[in-house]
Amino acid sequence: MYPYVEALCAAVAVIGCFIGLVFDLETKRIPNKLTGAMLMLSVPLALLRVFSGDIPFLWLYLANFFFGFAVGILLWFIQAWSGGDAKMFWALCALMPVRPEAFGNFSAIGQPYYGSYFFGITILFNLALLLLLRFFIAAAFMFLSERRVGEFFGIVLAPFVCLMASSLFGIGLQHLTKIPYVSYVSMLVIPGLSLMRKRSGRMFLLSSLVLIAIGAVMAGVGDVAALISLIVAEKTIFSLAFILSAYAAGSAVPLTHLVGIRDLKKGMSISEEIYMRENALAREDASSSLWGYLSSRTMDLGKKKRDYLVRPMPAGLDDEDIEKLRLYEKQLGGAVKVNAGFPLMPFMFAAVIVSFFADLFWLMLS
Repeated sequence: MYPYVEALCAAVAVIGCFIGLVFDLETKRIPNKLTGAMLMLSVPLALLRVFSGDIPFLWLYLANFFFGFAVGILLWFIQAWSGGDAKMFWALCALMPVRPEAFGNFSAIGQPYYGSYFFGITILFNLALLLLLRFFIAAAFMFLSERRVGEFFGIVLAPFVCLMASSLFGIGLQHLTKIPYVSYVSMLVIPGLSLMRKRSGRMFLLSSLVLIAIGAVMAGVGDVAALISLIVAEKTIFSLAFILSAYAAGSAVPLTHLVGIRDLKKGMSISEEIYMRENALAREDASSSLWGYLSSRTMDLGKKKRDYLVRPMPAGLDDEDIEKLRLYEKQLGGAVKVNAGFPLMPFMFAAVIVSFFADLFWLMLS
């Protein structure tokens, strides 16, 4: 009986996700009644499956219920997701703790082991890759419209050069020393090349060519062509290079924009910290990441606590924050930086549909 319960859970998840998508596009909000109803429905549906004979499913349900809550609240806390998006992901994890077996017949590739325990991980990975693609396309349009084609291709090709040089160096070292797994030393080379890329493009290319030459000498010049063919044929390397390229290009897309203080609305997510320092107004950009959040909370340890006017908070600006900013409108130049949000539900809905048939991350790296 439980395959029918799985199908019903999947149907509720897809319908709820689609309704959330419509609301997100029209009102930029996801109703609490919708996500609350999906969460409440997950309980009797889970119990129905347990009572149909699948008793161990109860522990999977509880684990995924708390997993979805933890991931959602973490991403909401660092302001990567809105509260509605976080609750929708929580509801999806509760409704579909494991990948529905019915969709296994439509997939020609092997599925990751975690899909049988935490289907939410597959949804999360697919969502991340779809967002990477979105930012990559946005970056391409931005660079092309600004006629910065050379800079765009430099950003995109740098990860391929980095991985090719480091891989050839690692394989050449293993060929010379005959020590198994010593090729993994290439993983230590990648961060160094990445840092060099940020400092100097010329030094990065020169260093990459030197690594390729050293790898060729260690492997034997005659084997270089075969080694390059081996690397080029390795899907994992190109998949990682694409992920890094998309991330690097997408990072160039502005994630904030200026909004007039008079135009601020409750719930808007500010992207800077504004505080008083020595009786003068000061402001700093804030990072929408867990590391940025933690560093901003710990940087003043041992120092006098800052007198914050406003700072990024998960719930966004409230009426009191807006009133404070209006008092200092002239000193702030009439505008503040706000996170340039966009509807996430279309991508989450697409990630759910894709997840029924494939785990894109697993497909790229397996």
